[in-house]
Amino acid sequence: MRSYPALISLGASAGLVAVCVVLALTGCSPAATRSPAAPAGCAQPGAASDAVAAPGAVGTVPEVSFTTPLTAADTERTVLTAGTGVPVQTGDYVEIGVAFYNGRTGAKIDARGFGPGTSGLDTGAPVGVNLAAPAGTLPAILKGVTCSTVGSRVAVVANPADAWGAKENVDLDLHANDNVVIVVDVLAAAATPPVATDVPATGAPDTNVG
Repeated sequence: MRSYPALISLGASAGLVAVCVVLALTGCSPAATRSPAAPAGCAQPGAASDAVAAPGAVGTVPEVSFTTPLTAADTERTVLTAGTGVPVQTGDYVEIGVAFYNGRTGAKIDARGFGPGTSGLDTGAPVGVNLAAPAGTLPAILKGVTCSTVGSRVAVVANPADAWGAKENVDLDLHANDNVVIVVDVLAAAATPPVATDVPATGAPDTNVG
């Protein structure tokens, strides 16, 4: 039996993640480019985040690869695919697909929001991130989404403080000082949340992976 942390929340505290289905994705004609620098106030690219490859169309499960161990003292963010949709604004409700990897081992932790059945705990619907109420959301997720445009795929190499904290997680084989590699697809953004179905975000139920 393996228990998973709340993927986009800070820890095992109670809470809900809003999840909804994106009915249409407009203004997204991704171009396979990388941003040499992010605007002031955004997480900057670095050698670690530049080393992450995640080919595939935005909105589909990425084929993530990187050389292990992958480490970064500060959280880094590289734009892998630059979307041409609207820029994400402070206070927006953003819908994402997100995949997590152990930076030390390269092992996949989980992926959600890329369509039907990307994991045993996943409905396939995009994961909702409310930038108007970011408390409790992983800082690494916020840093991945902020400064992005709809249709983008970004790679984030999160230091422990911006992921689930500098503590060991035996279930996920995360050591206290391990970086977490996160690939985020920015699928949609709006000034207000759409009608959503609330699902538990906390310490998601134990799942038998054996």
